[in-house]
Amino acid sequence: MEITTMAFIDSIDDEFKIKIEEESQTDLLEVWKYLDNDTVFKLKFWHAKNSLNEELAKEIWLNETRQLNKLKSVTNAEKYLEVIHDSFIDNSGNYCLIYPTDEESKTLDTKLIAIEAKPARIGLFSKSKSHWLSKDKIMSTTSRMLLWKNILRLIEGIEILHGQDIIHRNINTNSVIYKESEEIDDTERLVLSGFEKSLDFNKINKPIFMGEHKDVICTTHQDWSDLGVLILELLGIESDSFQEKLLRNEALAVRLLLEGHSTGHTKLVDKTQLKLLVEQAITDLSEVDNSFSPVFYITTAGFDSEIFGDIRNVIKNYLIDNAVQNYDAQNLTSSDVIDIIKEDITLDPFRIFNDRYRNGFILKGKNFLYRFKKFKHVNFDDWYVSYITAIYDSVPDWLNYAETIEIKGSLVFIPNAFKLMQKNEFSDENSWKLKLIQFKKEQKYTDSELQCLQGLLLSFAIDVARSETEKYLISLDRIEDDQLKEGKGLILDDGLFYYTLEYKKENNDINNKLSDSLSLRQPFDRFKQHFSDPSKLTDKWVIETTTKSRRSTDKKDKLDAEYVGQSPNLDYIFSTKQPLERSISNLSEELVRIYPKDHDGTIAQIERRERIFYFLLNQSSLISSIADPSKKFFVTSRKFDLEASLISLDESKKEVFSSLVKTQPNYFIEGPPGVGKTHLITTYVDYLFHEENSSKVLLSAQSHATVNMLYDEITEKLKKHESFDSLIIIPNFKAEKNDDGSNAETLIQNATNPYIDKFKKSEMFSKYSKEPLIKQKLDKFISKSDAKFFNQVLRAANLVFTTSNSKLMEELIENNINFDVSVMEECGKTSGIELVSPMIVSSKRVLIGDYKQLPAFSEQDVQKIIKNPGRFDMGLVIEQLSNIGFRKGVIFDLDFNYADINKTSKAEHFSNLSKYFSLFKSLCQSAESIRSRGKESFGSMIDTQHRMHPQISRIVSNAVYDGKLKDYPKTADFYNSASPFIFKDSKLEGLNKDNAVIWVDLPDKNSDVRMRSLENKNVNKHEIRIIKELLSKIHTNSDENYSIKILSPYVNQVNMINNLVEKSEINSCFSSKHNDQDIAKTVDSYQGDQADVIIISLVRHNSCQPITSALGFLSDMRRMNVLLSRAKHKMIIVGCFGLFRYWQLLENKAYANNRGYLDDMDRDFLNLFVEMFVDDFELMNDHSIDTENKVFNNINFVQSKSFLGL
Repeated sequence: MEITTMAFIDSIDDEFKIKIEEESQTDLLEVWKYLDNDTVFKLKFWHAKNSLNEELAKEIWLNETRQLNKLKSVTNAEKYLEVIHDSFIDNSGNYCLIYPTDEESKTLDTKLIAIEAKPARIGLFSKSKSHWLSKDKIMSTTSRMLLWKNILRLIEGIEILHGQDIIHRNINTNSVIYKESEEIDDTERLVLSGFEKSLDFNKINKPIFMGEHKDVICTTHQDWSDLGVLILELLGIESDSFQEKLLRNEALAVRLLLEGHSTGHTKLVDKTQLKLLVEQAITDLSEVDNSFSPVFYITTAGFDSEIFGDIRNVIKNYLIDNAVQNYDAQNLTSSDVIDIIKEDITLDPFRIFNDRYRNGFILKGKNFLYRFKKFKHVNFDDWYVSYITAIYDSVPDWLNYAETIEIKGSLVFIPNAFKLMQKNEFSDENSWKLKLIQFKKEQKYTDSELQCLQGLLLSFAIDVARSETEKYLISLDRIEDDQLKEGKGLILDDGLFYYTLEYKKENNDINNKLSDSLSLRQPFDRFKQHFSDPSKLTDKWVIETTTKSRRSTDKKDKLDAEYVGQSPNLDYIFSTKQPLERSISNLSEELVRIYPKDHDGTIAQIERRERIFYFLLNQSSLISSIADPSKKFFVTSRKFDLEASLISLDESKKEVFSSLVKTQPNYFIEGPPGVGKTHLITTYVDYLFHEENSSKVLLSAQSHATVNMLYDEITEKLKKHESFDSLIIIPNFKAEKNDDGSNAETLIQNATNPYIDKFKKSEMFSKYSKEPLIKQKLDKFISKSDAKFFNQVLRAANLVFTTSNSKLMEELIENNINFDVSVMEECGKTSGIELVSPMIVSSKRVLIGDYKQLPAFSEQDVQKIIKNPGRFDMGLVIEQLSNIGFRKGVIFDLDFNYADINKTSKAEHFSNLSKYFSLFKSLCQSAESIRSRGKESFGSMIDTQHRMHPQISRIVSNAVYDGKLKDYPKTADFYNSASPFIFKDSKLEGLNKDNAVIWVDLPDKNSDVRMRSLENKNVNKHEIRIIKELLSKIHTNSDENYSIKILSPYVNQVNMINNLVEKSEINSCFSSKHNDQDIAKTVDSYQGDQADVIIISLVRHNSCQPITSALGFLSDMRRMNVLLSRAKHKMIIVGCFGLFRYWQLLENKAYANNRGYLDDMDRDFLNLFVEMFVDDFELMNDHSIDTENKVFNNINFVQSKSFLGL
């Protein structure tokens, strides 16, 4: 909403706000509730006060709101704490905090006053309607159980605060929120609030000096003690009598809180012990009346209801299927149904299961399962009767993993609950709530949040299944010493142990099915390929047993092996350093699994993502922000001074920068090639540290090279800050070593050594290192990298640079180390499950990338699955999660019962998979949809490029970005002034046109049946001849040194070019730029890079079918985008344009008949690409015009037919 010069609260219409008088304080604090876009918010604002300490108060407030904002990204914080939505100083200088809330919620103090002021109503049939927190009811068994359940919530909240180094300082009935929402039950009412205490400094009229206010106690110990006092206050018990009035474990919990229990210097209360005492107290209370067998009532809907009809049908089918003769199944009466239910639930004790996903409960009868909920009625103040909503005659798999309790008592089915109400015979002993309170409440997701988690889980399951297909079941036979001598041509070592390997086709059935489901080649063919090509031989392998855990951390179950060669009878021979018989008792009879050693990295990443997924499940705020971004984003009312930062930005980046600073919680930036994404990020980080020199920022990307580049650019920029030397910066962008952990050790040493060195030079060290005992401990600390000390450095770090899937990233999440901002680069080539990790550790997230460039590595697998839904066995794929020990309870909580998942439609699951695998793409498109309607959004595109010649950028803009990519005027003027390159004495005619783009064309095989294919195994030597000619004949008319690179989609072509092109063949004006590098690179390895001159080798020249086989990577818009956008001055394409034109026509005809092969994005690109150049192509082939007289519009086409002698 628009803010004028008035105070924020005054800008809201009176009909949409109400002041909460009981929470406000005269002349200091006002508390309001107001409505904004159908959402209720609570506003707390502290009045501006002109005093000596106004600037001090502002500084303290800004620092604390940073801490409060970081709570948003702490696991479960929003579940147990009142977490702020926004914070700002309004135009009147008032300090404002905004919280999401609802109309009914209030402070516990206000609720207690209302409870006691409201007379207990006596219903016509019911007992007193006293609230469970009322003075006359609080000591009842049920009320105490409810209280302790809510106290557990407050304990969790306090633990979160202390874990973030925040002391509450004032826990009482005014700092606890009572949630009145009908959507929750009484076990989830209390939320901790009121910990924004720094604003009280605004009352100060003079500076605070040490020694004053000695009566103010601010320790974690005091917080726990305050909680103990609060509990006794609610129970109405004096501190000197609670031990006689409470059960043993209740009293122990209170005493632990009041007295404190030190377990170390950093923990004043043993929270684990405290929570165990409270949980045991709840259990104790539930068993208070177990000396006799209570009665529990249950009912269902009326005989003519749909629910009762469904119940009748289930029972009918059960009777028929099991040939039960006691009843006439075909003519089952309502009375028969009641009798069958009564008999089935005649149990004492009986068992209840917690159905967490559907937020309900299951009763297990003798033959049936009953889903039930509370029977609600205005005159029922407790859960006296349960209501059956469904019945099942089979046990679902998830029930084996559901939380369960056994209840002592008898079940009584009553057809009509109202008749029982008239007798008014209910008491606490009949309360279902008394028993069900024991269940732990779990996260409940909205439909969109569930779809998000399902999409991410299915994506992860595909990764796991793909990993499992790389493991092959084999048998091994030991080669005895005398047999070794017969090995011909093999170099054998007497110190090793040798085995022959046999691939077991018949035992790899699951792998066969998985491979087919994932549209992969059969496993035996893939296994053989590891040994078929000597240049790509896989010699390092890992052998693991099939009967033990398959986790990479269980190294004792794994043995390294090395491929030696093949015997004369073609047996595969492997060697090991120790005999396999030590680990596998019946080696000759037992099957083992074998996989390539380099696959260990993939396994480690999968296990890391598994643990990250568990953390995500408790990140309700993050889940909702990506599942429903249009509803969850907001523009903060805080004002920012951006003038200094905007100076260095072009108009496009200025607009993006302004939006990303003020938009919460996520901002997604689409950055096409050459727009200066790194410059924008660097400017943003520089701004953050100008605003607050103790900021904490995480920077991540998928590749180590990009993280390294970010580190170089950002640290160079920040060196201009006076506080730079005091910043704690942790760079972690080297590839991780799985064998010895040496990189982790180096990271720890690099991070901790500077502080250890400073400590060694300190006066303290000099003084105390002379004491023998202390010296011994100090020497040990100094000599060894200490992980705990590193964790403290990491927690204090201002800047952390790491990859999105690194071990360090996992440590940040596991240790709840949070940042003011998390900035993620290369998001377009990162899968959704990878993107989650850096999003977890901050409540402000900036994601930047380009989904129209290279995709995530495994996207090809996902697209194959989506295009071949009939082959995909979803149940089998989900089942593979068990191979890594994934919690089955989570699978069932997310409604993924793989026993019957294939019986339902896959369409929704595939939609979720596509959306959340390509998470960045989905969110960018959603943001663009909002912006296209002229509204503020949570994302935008940088549309001005600074890299390319305008003629090159025009191709990229029109073919990929719908003409939206513009040239920076000074960039266009620079490149249009004159080209520094010229070709001399080349046999290729027409190279020296004014065009910045040249296409050296090979004749199309499809238009000339006599022509043979010019490519073989993704190598085109004719193109290499052309490239060598170009390299030798290109010159410059400038004294500058320029860069040149050759790009190709195919690694075989790249390797061939690097082997055949000598450095001496390259003009000297380019030499200094690539002396230590290969001249040729694959397109996948070159995203983010650039060169003055780019030569592109397309390779493809064939008559294969269909288009995806003929064009291969060239039909992929994203790879072509990267290829076409790397050149600055000049781009030279070497390849067959006719192949594109031929397949464009065929694909469009096929598409018109619903038989097209390409997706919409690739088809659109192909059409735009061909149509842009076809006129120039025709001009090249027009022999009526001399070459020197041809004027090309977009591309200077050059024929190669005569040069190649074709």
